[in-house]
Amino acid sequence: MAAQLAGLVKLSLGLRHEAWKEARGSGLTPTQAQVLYLYADTAGPGARQGNGATAVNRRGRANRRLGTVNLSKGGRRAMKSVPLDGLEAFIVRAKAATYVGGGAALLPYRLGSKDLQFAEGDWAYHDSYLGESDFIGQEIVYYRRVPVWGMNYFGRILRPDRITSAEAGAMIQESLSRLYREGRFLGGFEHRRGELRYVDTNTGDFRHFTGLEWIERAGERVYELVYHGGLLQGGWAP
Repeated sequence: MAAQLAGLVKLSLGLRHEAWKEARGSGLTPTQAQVLYLYADTAGPGARQGNGATAVNRRGRANRRLGTVNLSKGGRRAMKSVPLDGLEAFIVRAKAATYVGGGAALLPYRLGSKDLQFAEGDWAYHDSYLGESDFIGQEIVYYRRVPVWGMNYFGRILRPDRITSAEAGAMIQESLSRLYREGRFLGGFEHRRGELRYVDTNTGDFRHFTGLEWIERAGERVYELVYHGGLLQGGWAP
């Protein structure tokens, strides 16, 4: 068993070394390169459309211009701007199409990670996490190959004697699919099924936010997840 594990580690290191060699010329990590290969494949006619492509937000939020953010890289302007209303709409579609919607998985570049992706037009989204019942992860959105938004999260089962990771996952997916159908991923949400109750609460908006989601069984909290994120300010300026 030890010899097999050592062999797998060597194979993983070898593949990663080759991936880094191939990516070095572009200035990207292997994971970034894979996201952008997919991004390039979907940029033309027939680009993949996300599940739950409901217009953001039924309350009229999409009709209010949120403005743009200028991008620069290495002191030079990389592109004109990021349409912030388009960013929020894309985040909702990407979330609905990946973990909740059973999106395609990427080759993991961190030992044990699970990587999901979604691309549409000028946008690309990458979600990478590690763990099962207790897990940690990060979501990144790229606009024209520049990272512009991110979110980190950590979730855990509080009462493994009262809920399994499979039960929690099913309840989360069911609840979030309903939330995303409302054209949003923030603003608070609650969903009940039987003795299970899902609750999400947060402060801020997509530019900068913190939040907490949890599941209760018969009134007792059995699972929780903390998250935070917002616009990225490295390599580009507002």
